[in-house]
Amino acid sequence: MKETFATLFLGMFLWGSASPAAEPAGSAVRLTSAGRLMLDKPSGRVDQVVPLGGGRFAVRDTDYQHEQNQFLEIYDASGKRAGRIGSFGRGPGQFFRLKDLAWASSNTLWVADVVARLTRFDLQGKVQGTRLVLKPGFHIGSLVLDEPRGLYYLTGCVPDRVYLDLGCTLIHQYDLRNGQYLKSFLKTDPEALEKHLLSLEDYLIDLDSQGRIFAVDVPVFKVFRVDPVKGDVRTFPLASRIVRQAPELIPGDSLEKMRRAYEQAFLIDRILVADPWVLVSVRKPDGGFLLQVLDTEGRLAAGDLPSPGRLVGKSPNGGFYFANRAPKGFEVVEYRLQKTVRGGAR
Repeated sequence: MKETFATLFLGMFLWGSASPAAEPAGSAVRLTSAGRLMLDKPSGRVDQVVPLGGGRFAVRDTDYQHEQNQFLEIYDASGKRAGRIGSFGRGPGQFFRLKDLAWASSNTLWVADVVARLTRFDLQGKVQGTRLVLKPGFHIGSLVLDEPRGLYYLTGCVPDRVYLDLGCTLIHQYDLRNGQYLKSFLKTDPEALEKHLLSLEDYLIDLDSQGRIFAVDVPVFKVFRVDPVKGDVRTFPLASRIVRQAPELIPGDSLEKMRRAYEQAFLIDRILVADPWVLVSVRKPDGGFLLQVLDTEGRLAAGDLPSPGRLVGKSPNGGFYFANRAPKGFEVVEYRLQKTVRGGAR
């Protein structure tokens, strides 16, 4: 039987009747809670949740301001920490800045480090393989596996004309079996070039069931859909009454001014795909997050949906995980998107 967030932690959740989240007028979808779990994690962060086999899951805790605080933790079905994998550093089995995780059917956890290193661990923390991404060379932004097609994808800026701020190619395809580089897709959006947004940029991706890539550049309020077979790229602008576009930055601005621009900007925090939905989480400068919901054909289903927490992952059954700090740890809640019709959800 296919494992789901609900079945993995059955009996450990605080169950009740499904309670929908707030829904803006005119929204075609609503979020409905499916279950919750308290993590025994009194400190740190929850930046990503990845379900594993056997009722366990991995949590990425990434603090870029205090780089030694980079943790990859394994939790059991009760929310108790079962161990840590790897450590901060530049040696074998270490990571300098954790960027992304992915779970493979071979029971290995893929770990992407910003310094262009991919490491595969088993759940006992033993290194199964490691590779530096030298072709093409870049700092990794995100990672996604496409096991049905024998591929994986990384994001990172490979300059088209020597200098990064003159434009890059952003998504890179590899053979899952041997790590061979195959090809690259998607150029920097003109808006990012015109506004000199290099210091704010990061590139996040996910896949739909057809193997199409959905990508965002965090300061640009658009979703890009890339068909790796046809090479076709479609752009879907997002609509919001709240989000302000990132202001233009001036080349040579001080680090302090760039830091303020980062803190004051609306930035996309994550994009996740669970057919038929594409869910985009936007970080607000004053705290909290907004959600934008599209279908996989780019039609906007909801804009400015209040988020029930930070979007941190997705479940095998098509739900989405949100995390919030609680008095004694973190609460992770699964929500599902449902279409709305007159008279309620369906």
